[in-house]
Amino acid sequence: MAVAGQLPDVQAGLRDLAPLRNNLAVWSPGELTDFLCPECGAVGGKVLQLPTEVQTIANVYYNRKLFARAGISAPPRTYAELLADAARLKTKGITPFVT
Repeated sequence: MAVAGQLPDVQAGLRDLAPLRNNLAVWSPGELTDFLCPECGAVGGKVLQLPTEVQTIANVYYNRKLFARAGISAPPRTYAELLADAARLKTKGITPFVT
């Protein structure tokens, strides 16, 4: 297919997730509340995967020039620092978050 220049638009794979059950034991129900639909990855009432298309934890990118303009010298390392930096950006007239 690749040689002909006709690649698939979508690919998917299946795997038996039951052997991974013990690896997911570290996720507590409280931690799973960060996800919109943890039951979407459940089998028999046990969460076997976290659906990445609905997870609410995102990568955060920042603009060094805007941070410098607001007097912020380093990117935040914690959520509390992120909120503090966002407030500081806002006081300088800079929109802290965009999507």
